[in-house]
Amino acid sequence: MTGNGVTFYVTGSGAGVDFGGTSSATLSAPITGPLAGILFFGDRDLATNKEFAFKGGPTFHFEGTIYALTAEVRFAGHPTAISPSPYTIVIAYRFTFNGIGELVLNADYADSTVPVPTGLGPQEPRLVM
Repeated sequence: MTGNGVTFYVTGSGAGVDFGGTSSATLSAPITGPLAGILFFGDRDLATNKEFAFKGGPTFHFEGTIYALTAEVRFAGHPTAISPSPYTIVIAYRFTFNGIGELVLNADYADSTVPVPTGLGPQEPRLVM
């Protein structure tokens, strides 16, 4: 899957994200408008047992923000590489990484044409647990 200027708005009782098997994606968030910088947005009313899953053997290139405040963001597989793009921000209730793949989350905001959503950057990369 390839897309520029896209936002996936995840809402509803059965909602979630599941990239599995041999799927691969190169996606970038919108550069203007109310969802500028947002690539995946999980409705704040999603149940905490919902999942944004990126699994399998491909490479994912995500430029923008994955916002899953009440859901789990999970990367699994071999190899799973995310984001040689300039930046990827992940905000999640829970974040898990399984398998023997590689996870790369860059914070090169100045090198991106996709704006960082208000209040999220630019800052030093950090993991908050």
